Amino acid sequence: MADGGLPRDVNNEEQALALRGKKCGHLLSKFRLQPEVVDETLKFGLLRYANMHGTSTHGEYGVLNEIFRRLNIRQGVLCEFGAWDGVRFSNTYNFIAQHGWTGVLMEIEPYRYEKLAWNAEGWPGIRTFQTLIHHDPKKGTLLDDFFDKVVMPKDFDLLSIDIDSCDYQVWDSLKRYSPKVVVVEADNLDLDIIQDENIPHNKLGGATCFPPMKRLGESKGYTLAAYTYNLIFIRNDLVDIVRSQS
Repeated sequence: MADGGLPRDVNNEEQALALRGKKCGHLLSKFRLQPEVVDETLKFGLLRYANMHGTSTHGEYGVLNEIFRRLNIRQGVLCEFGAWDGVRFSNTYNFIAQHGWTGVLMEIEPYRYEKLAWNAEGWPGIRTFQTLIHHDPKKGTLLDDFFDKVVMPKDFDLLSIDIDSCDYQVWDSLKRYSPKVVVVEADNLDLDIIQDENIPHNKLGGATCFPPMKRLGESKGYTLAAYTYNLIFIRNDLVDIVRSQS
């Protein structure tokens, strides 16, 4: 065993799963999925647009911009949470600032929300909320209930989920709304792990991994169209339109 009670090597999934709750990312490189490899299996030809980063971390803006170009959606409706200050690491800022999209941005952390609200004063059509979204109504607001409150269209255009916690469970709890495109964060490990709320985000099990997040999207009527370290899903009724222009 290495220092800290960790093994020196992890050679199979069984050994990896035994490390749940431990900070062991340095031992799991062989399980990490690379966007270029995943993209070859998807047949949408979208990853090449990730060189247009905007404010997004891994080029999500460029990929999304191309998806909406193919769908002929120029000024859509969006929701992003957690949104930070609306600019930093944002998948939606460029749609708001450059294309005039409307919608809602949510951030629960007070210092981030203060900056978000200030920035949003210059964005017509954007409403900001310091709302804790959760899959358990005893711990926060259900996403369905929030969308009811703010009167979102049932099939609004873009949902971006990045809350560094129960992303999987929150999306799973969404039942009454079917956004056209969903971006959701997941750990880039090829392991069958769903986030455990009792495990910190920086330890194995503190975030949902790629396979269960992909299965969740499919179970909800979506197809994985691109992978940038975030999973980008398109609703199944729109897949042929996007794929035919690849």
